[in-house]
Amino acid sequence: MITFVAGKYLVWKSTNNAVMAEVHRLLIVIDKHTVFIDTLSSGLQGHPLIPFGYSVYKKKLKDVGILKTSLVLPVIQFYGYVDFLNQLQAAQPKYQGNEAAFKAIYRKSLDTLLNDYSTAFTKEFHRMGIQFNRESHPLPPK
Repeated sequence: MITFVAGKYLVWKSTNNAVMAEVHRLLIVIDKHTVFIDTLSSGLQGHPLIPFGYSVYKKKLKDVGILKTSLVLPVIQFYGYVDFLNQLQAAQPKYQGNEAAFKAIYRKSLDTLLNDYSTAFTKEFHRMGIQFNRESHPLPPK
């Protein structure tokens, strides 16, 4: 019985840590991507957009119920927004001839994710001994 409980605890802890590590990596990648987007003077033509990958979450999705209760909702929402960004990237060719509009929509979407989630996981990151410091500049409010 003790071995069973200890095994379940280790699965719970490793799942939480793995998902949080991937969220941390995605926040860093999306933030650095936002900094790159800001360096482009025009649209994104000629710059392929690579979807943001998240293999840990996909593998652990069946175990999402064993995440800490306080993490389930923000984690699911975060990955849902990452999926939205990936779908927006795939729509880039539809903006041919209007690259500036796509860049504005895309940049605003990146900013929304960073604004909404850059501090959502601070407590968990602190527990893991990591932190996320945003490098990109938030868009001014309209």
